[in-house]
Amino acid sequence: MDLRKMIVAAGLIGSAGLACAGVSGLIQYPSVSPDGRTIVFSADGDLWSMDAKGGAASRLTVHPGIETRSAFSRDGKKIGFESNRDGAQNLYTLSIEGSGNSVLVRSLDRVTVSDRTQTLGGFNAEGDALLFSASIYPEIYRHVSMYEAPIDGGAVTPISAAYGRMPIETADGEWTYFNR
Repeated sequence: MDLRKMIVAAGLIGSAGLACAGVSGLIQYPSVSPDGRTIVFSADGDLWSMDAKGGAASRLTVHPGIETRSAFSRDGKKIGFESNRDGAQNLYTLSIEGSGNSVLVRSLDRVTVSDRTQTLGGFNAEGDALLFSASIYPEIYRHVSMYEAPIDGGAVTPISAAYGRMPIETADGEWTYFNR
């Protein structure tokens, strides 16, 4: 996501409380669709979508668990997100259609199964896996490491020997950026 989209998202989310009928509590973790038309954010423990130009928000998820960070796939057809709906904070995807507050959820799929908290970075460049960080190993001297989880199932694999958080790939997949 470029800086301009992030600034626009922050401004819209900051003022979204006035426009989001039915949304109470803290509005946080905005993500902007690749076409810039839709913002997804977390509020009341669920994911919501709204048109980037403003207006009412619509709830995408309804669950007693808490949904937090989200990220769009590069084609805008999937949203990856974190949720503790099945215990520990794991990763899920929504298959979607539409934009703005007219986003339709076609399916919700669990991507990871772990008893360790996982923090979403985003989709990989190909859009077929979620990048995330977690402390998977129980040893006290281990730090948060970065991993890739295929969205259609398969083994979780490390993406780097470096310790870090919230990995995200460049569009060509050549570089991975992360917080140390």
